[in-house]
Amino acid sequence: MVLDDTTIERLTRESKPSLELAQLMPAKRKRAHRETQLEVEGREGSRFRVIVRQLVLDPLDFSVILAYLPSGSTRVFRLRRHNGSSHVHSNKLEGTTIRFDFHMHTATERYQVAGFKEEDYAEPTDAYGDLPGAVAYMLEVAGFEPPAQRSMAV
Repeated sequence: MVLDDTTIERLTRESKPSLELAQLMPAKRKRAHRETQLEVEGREGSRFRVIVRQLVLDPLDFSVILAYLPSGSTRVFRLRRHNGSSHVHSNKLEGTTIRFDFHMHTATERYQVAGFKEEDYAEPTDAYGDLPGAVAYMLEVAGFEPPAQRSMAV
């Protein structure tokens, strides 16, 4: 299954229910990582999974993933991945390298057709500088409704 760039963008922007930042902070220990996964349904009926994981020994080694779960399939299609600055990333088709910087991966039709992982393309970012910031940025750019304003008694 290859998704074109228009479909990837539509799925990424599809309206999704509000999530609280605290719901997504990784709590469950899974070997050397802590991880949290939540599944949500978009307004148009698409199913998504948000995966947040962080290496216990290095707080800058993290991933915040928005995945699409196609109907009738066990496939987990990663639309976006926000990574920490713990490693070097190389964009294979462009021949560029991101060295120990925060970076965001985006699924592209081009990388799928070339036989790479759908979200192998990445760009450096200064939109966040830690895991909570990366989660908040994912919620902001990936169609999640903002949390309801809590009324304050006066």
